Amino acid sequence: MEAYRKGIDEKPEELARLVRRFNRQEHFVLVGPEYARSRGEVSALLRPWYQKKSVNLQHELPPDERLFSPELAQDIITGFDGLMPLYKYFDALCAAEAAGEK
Repeated sequence: MEAYRKGIDEKPEELARLVRRFNRQEHFVLVGPEYARSRGEVSALLRPWYQKKSVNLQHELPPDERLFSPELAQDIITGFDGLMPLYKYFDALCAAEAAGEK
């Protein structure tokens, strides 16, 4: 998470663009434990993301007939496809950290 916050500090607009896109979708929500104290100065848009101890993107629905339908697989693929830009962002941060680009 340190590398994650460093990435936000150094290039806030990169995540801001992704967060604006994320905020337009209606399937997933940002969840996860937050720090009790403020962790730096960022925009109101990025504050919920910056304050997380861990980032989780979650989608919950009560069980219904769709759970047993063939359409469920496509719903899952579509949902994760929409999250792919965020996954790529997080992957790039991890790769940079692993490569020693601290």
